[in-house]
Amino acid sequence: MGKAAAAVLAILLLAACQDQPPDAAMESAQSQASGVLGTYSWEWTGGAEDAESGTPPEIILARNMEELTARPGEQVTVSFDDDSSPTLQAETWDGGAPDETLEVDEQQVTMPAEPGGYPLGIHADWPDSRNNAHYTFFIQIEEE
Repeated sequence: MGKAAAAVLAILLLAACQDQPPDAAMESAQSQASGVLGTYSWEWTGGAEDAESGTPPEIILARNMEELTARPGEQVTVSFDDDSSPTLQAETWDGGAPDETLEVDEQQVTMPAEPGGYPLGIHADWPDSRNNAHYTFFIQIEEE
């Protein structure tokens, strides 16, 4: 077995043993921040769990969250503490509903073009399983 195949197998085995989704973080050129785990559906060897939470704006109001600072249109990196690379979707929120879908390329999310503060929802979907999770971030887009 090659080194790459062994690494992929190790990650899959680790994911099969975790009883909850991994922690998520985002990093820009200026800062980094941890996400807050929200709604998820997760299976592991010997069990499964579904959990629900509020919307990103509700989570931000209820928590003292780290702020991610970025420039307009900057690509920021999303990472997971188990080194997995799930398929991502990202959107800003306004009030109780999604507002703008952001461009995602692999683990890179393109930030909004307009300065301001935004609740950001990241949906992560792990291929070849039914595992998925939502994460909330608060992003501050600085004026150029």
